[in-house]
Amino acid sequence: MDKNVRATVWERCQGLCEFCSRTLDPETWDFHHRQLGTKRDRPSNGIAAHHSCHLVGIHNFPKDARENGFIISKYMPANEFPSVPVLLGGGENPDRGRWVTLTNYGKYKPVSVDIPTADDYT
Repeated sequence: MDKNVRATVWERCQGLCEFCSRTLDPETWDFHHRQLGTKRDRPSNGIAAHHSCHLVGIHNFPKDARENGFIISKYMPANEFPSVPVLLGGGENPDRGRWVTLTNYGKYKPVSVDIPTADDYT
């Protein structure tokens, strides 16, 4: 694990689990690789999570994790990782509870999501 990438993801998450938004222990948090089986150490491929959120919330429910951006295709080129949005867990941070993309510079980039209204169906 690249220590600089891990530090960048830690700084980005501000000490909060990106899956559930609760406080992480700075010594024991997990770095989840969104692209399973590749171990490409990039901030856009990493999620800061509790060990239980990592194993139970992400790996035990891969369909939901894929739908919410926590797992991406193993065939996706690394330069496309930043284009896959993630639904961050809710919380006090204004980026929480909404869709963002993860940059390789350790930032969240908000994603505009069009939510259909009743008028869209009339």
